[in-house]
Amino acid sequence: MPARSFKLPIIAGLCVVFFAAMSVQVAIACRVNADGKQTRASVSVETSDAATMESFEKKVRPVLAKYCYECHSHSANRSLGGLYLDSRQGLLQGGGRGTALVPGHADKSLLIEAIGYSRSDLKMPPKAKLPDTAVADLTDWVRRGAPWPVTSVAVAAGARVDAFDAQKRRHWAWQPVRRPVPPVVKQKAWPLGTIDRFILAKLESRGLAPQPRADRRTLIRRAYFDLIGLPPTPD
Repeated sequence: MPARSFKLPIIAGLCVVFFAAMSVQVAIACRVNADGKQTRASVSVETSDAATMESFEKKVRPVLAKYCYECHSHSANRSLGGLYLDSRQGLLQGGGRGTALVPGHADKSLLIEAIGYSRSDLKMPPKAKLPDTAVADLTDWVRRGAPWPVTSVAVAAGARVDAFDAQKRRHWAWQPVRRPVPPVVKQKAWPLGTIDRFILAKLESRGLAPQPRADRRTLIRRAYFDLIGLPPTPD
């Protein structure tokens, strides 16, 4: 195959890869913007209505402050499970178990499940159940849409309470670096490095074996499909 005819598809393939990467970045940016709008919309339901604010300050905030802020607030510098309960945004964002609040739906809100002790694996506060009146007040508050006074949003300076941070707490890429012990494999001659041992161990655990090394013709054919999505020409 002439060198020039081989280089042209490669260049074309690189262009395809470049534009594909750009489109992915645009899609991510659009998703971030959409998420940002959604967050602002959720915050906009916060209210300045005098009666609602008075009810919140008398029945809801005191319960949260007394029983929850010690472990789930910016003022205490603590966020067990990645959950903040000192702002409506924090409740909607949730923690490791997902959102803690579904406005208008007490039966779907983890907050209500936790304080109601309806699940054996989710009881908050963990030491003792809240008074029945407090449980009833919080349940009624969620059923009414969980209104939150605008002036009560308490987010520490520089704190980032958003969906991306919540995902970081669960995603493997942000976990502490560890040095795992390479597994023992049967085909000791196949691995060319430590990573290969992990791959081979997984294959062997499922009764599979690596494919034999591909020849030059097969490798070139794969490269064409990967770069431009078409098979190579007969030449």
